[in-house]
Amino acid sequence: MSFTFAQLFLAALCFYFIVHSVTCLAEIYHLKHTINEVPAPLKEKISLAQHRKAAKYDIARTKLNWCEVSVTTLLIVALTAGNGINAISDQLMDTVGDQFAFHWMLPAVVALIFVLVDLPFCWYKEFRLREAFGYTRQTRKTWFKNFVSLTVMGWFAVLPLIWIGLFLWQESGSHWWFWGWLIFSIYLIFSQGLARRLAYFFKPSRGAAADDEAVLGALRNLSERCGITFGQIWVAAARDNEALPPAFAFGHRQSVRLIFRNDIYKRMTPENLKAIAAHALARNLSHMYFQVWLLSSIAGLLVFLFLAWFAPQSWFLDEIGFRVYGPGPYYGSLLTFVIVALPVLLFPFRLPMAWFLRHLIFLSDKYAMRYTGLKTTVQALIELTPTPMRHSSVTLGFFDLLFSHEPSLMARIRFVQKCNVRLLKSEQNAALHQEELEKTQQLENIQAAVKEQLRRQRVIEKSAQNTRRIFESRRYEENLAKQAAEASYDREHLMLKAYQDPDWQDAIKDSKINNSTHPLYGKSLYFGLRCAMEIIGARLKALSKKHVDTNHASPEKTREQTHS
Repeated sequence: MSFTFAQLFLAALCFYFIVHSVTCLAEIYHLKHTINEVPAPLKEKISLAQHRKAAKYDIARTKLNWCEVSVTTLLIVALTAGNGINAISDQLMDTVGDQFAFHWMLPAVVALIFVLVDLPFCWYKEFRLREAFGYTRQTRKTWFKNFVSLTVMGWFAVLPLIWIGLFLWQESGSHWWFWGWLIFSIYLIFSQGLARRLAYFFKPSRGAAADDEAVLGALRNLSERCGITFGQIWVAAARDNEALPPAFAFGHRQSVRLIFRNDIYKRMTPENLKAIAAHALARNLSHMYFQVWLLSSIAGLLVFLFLAWFAPQSWFLDEIGFRVYGPGPYYGSLLTFVIVALPVLLFPFRLPMAWFLRHLIFLSDKYAMRYTGLKTTVQALIELTPTPMRHSSVTLGFFDLLFSHEPSLMARIRFVQKCNVRLLKSEQNAALHQEELEKTQQLENIQAAVKEQLRRQRVIEKSAQNTRRIFESRRYEENLAKQAAEASYDREHLMLKAYQDPDWQDAIKDSKINNSTHPLYGKSLYFGLRCAMEIIGARLKALSKKHVDTNHASPEKTREQTHS
């Protein structure tokens, strides 16, 4: 089964509306059930009346958010499926024709419609509701002045940007998406508040050097614990309080430059500033601000590649109710598509990015808790919250993720508490493991000592056995000797005499054998050898003479035999 682009867009729009609606309803239900109890960590900070007031304010604000999402969804349906954009396109085409002005005015008019629809919600949420709960000191005139300067004048400021963008688009040909993405990436530096922080990187003299010895001592203690050395510690200018986080840092572990926001430095205790500094160091180590910019830039690159593929085509615009004019590229229709439909299509992909940024904030809180302690970290988080609290501290995590990646106060406190429990448990497990290792080592040492003692005992027993055996042998011999000495009879007849050969004795008696009569008796070895050689020579001569005589006698014997 194939899906058309219109069906895909309607499915994304339904998902967008259902998720926002269910989340808002769940947030309202959650706030009503937690309105009568102040969270334990905040009981010293706020009263029950302040907690109820903040919860009621958030309930009313959430209802307005839900109403705004509903109206925005209906407006998108009216502009797309209700042919609203087509009616605007026809009117502009009849007025200016298929000219450059058409492609410039169409997205500008659609953007103005969204601004006008959003105006009553902004007025009620940002002024009327705050005025009713006493959370603002602005007058109605001042608020409208600020809103007009920020919103309406902002819309007018965008008009030349759209014109420049369309002009560059037309002049750059097929590479327009690259230049658009490059301008968008540079714009992110300002929209995400990075420009003001980078100003302190290139020019730290915008602020003043920190001179509070108690704060510097607390930071030296933090430096020793986490292994990060501080190069410079500055306090930002008071005029930048609205554009800066409580603290931020530049550098990596060595000679780190730390900058505190002016109001935070003046009203926080040294211990709380140490926790805030640890949080800022964690953000710096994780390159959080760079990751935010990089992820947004990559998402923008994918969007521009998507638009570059769609730019020369019209089928996707026709399917969602955008009437197109000319052969393309459809500059004005495509920019209108970006304003109306693209936020809905990218909504499922925005949630993982917001979750990732929320995760980095939690990791920074964990880092601060690890090196400054749970109590100091929680106290610093509580002190960062303005008094009286304008928002409830027990909002749902997904509600914060949907409307802002910044987690609520209690979400951050609960996270560091869970991390502290896990840290204590891991330390206890490590201590138990070390204790088990020590016990095992001691047991092995005892077993080795017992084996050595048993071996020594066996050696001693063996030596004692040998000694006892020798002693018993000696005593047995002594007993035998004693018994022999005490015997009253002669034992000589029991003794064996040496054997004597009778013939030898007779020869001796008959003087047949007497060495003294031998010719060699009393002579030297040389004399004996010479006598032996003479005897051998005499025998050899006798044998030779006998052989000669035999040879002479043989002829005579032969003649005698012949004669016979």
